[in-house]
Amino acid sequence: MVTEAAAAILAGGGGTRLGGARKALLELDGRPFIVRQLEVLRALFAEVFVVADDPAPFAPFDVQVVGDLVPGKGAPGGVYTAVTSASAPWVFCVGCDMPFLEREAIELLAARRGEAAAVTPFRRGRPEPLFAFYSKRCAEPFGRLLRAGEPSLIRLLSHVEVEQVGEAELGGQGSRLLENINTPDDFARLLAARRSEPEGQ
Repeated sequence: MVTEAAAAILAGGGGTRLGGARKALLELDGRPFIVRQLEVLRALFAEVFVVADDPAPFAPFDVQVVGDLVPGKGAPGGVYTAVTSASAPWVFCVGCDMPFLEREAIELLAARRGEAAAVTPFRRGRPEPLFAFYSKRCAEPFGRLLRAGEPSLIRLLSHVEVEQVGEAELGGQGSRLLENINTPDDFARLLAARRSEPEGQ
């Protein structure tokens, strides 16, 4: 188990770029993304919850759903809500459209927690803020910036000290670990790639 940390799945809004489909409910190998994620996260964290605008779609999964504290702010608002709502001093935030979570990668990030306020993988020189650990120290600056405007997650991170973890350090499935789904084409490519993999992977 990862100590002194909760986990939050950021399930956002209505998936407008996916024609209104809820990303968390997309299926891979016959299982919704959120089921795949909960399986990994519940083995690592004593506290797991979802941040979403509507709890109804998640009723079948027996998971706590927390509404956005600052509505209409997208993923930055979701991270702020997760950090503020978690009972633990740290929270691992992951986008609901990332179906390839790996226990080892999450544990590696957890082990890098220290003096910095956040721990994020870096890919192509940029942080991956939707597969990252945030401490309670992020709550005040993130909340202040959200209420003052429309900051990106990258801008939020620029206001706190960040521990950088290189993508290569994560090992395992490499870049696929950080793959996410934004459009129907992204999902079609994911399914096509999955069909082409050797059975059992």
